Amino acid sequence: MIPKPFPDGDRGYLQPPLYLDRPGYLHYLYQNEKGQSLFCVYRFPVGSGKKMFQCSYANGKYHKKNYWSSIEDFKLPLLRLPELIKTELPILITEGEGKCDKAQQLLPDYFTACYSMGGSSFGKTDFSVLKGRDVILWPDADKNLNGTDSFESLSLVLKEEYGIEAKTVPTPTYQEIQSYFKGK
Repeated sequence: MIPKPFPDGDRGYLQPPLYLDRPGYLHYLYQNEKGQSLFCVYRFPVGSGKKMFQCSYANGKYHKKNYWSSIEDFKLPLLRLPELIKTELPILITEGEGKCDKAQQLLPDYFTACYSMGGSSFGKTDFSVLKGRDVILWPDADKNLNGTDSFESLSLVLKEEYGIEAKTVPTPTYQEIQSYFKGK
């Protein structure tokens, strides 16, 4: 299937069976530089965790799959790309849309963004819009250090492929955080 941007003004991506008007159900539109929505990431609670999936538009309807990520050599946009292009603020890249939202609330002197699918899946993302910008990477504090490892790899890719010297927030490990709170 060949994806197309979402039709202008159409909100079919929010219709049942998703029921995205429930508490805790969130969605994030990834747009191109023209502001056209290419795909949507959905996040909703399941027990004590979360579940996520993506959708795109192809053949006249929405599909529970991101067909853009299947196109060879197509680079996915960063979240909030149209606003990112316009801002003069330093760019803070987080792991995941929820953390991006929270960081934006807490750190208004930065512009926060993220790439879709999280973790080490940054290879399908177009980071060229970050050239010449002040970029800071803030990894997750995972039990298995996946966030830190992924963002260290991302830092190298940004330097080698895009000439971007990104700084990384020194994040304590999950074990360090647990140890800190046990001592309190």
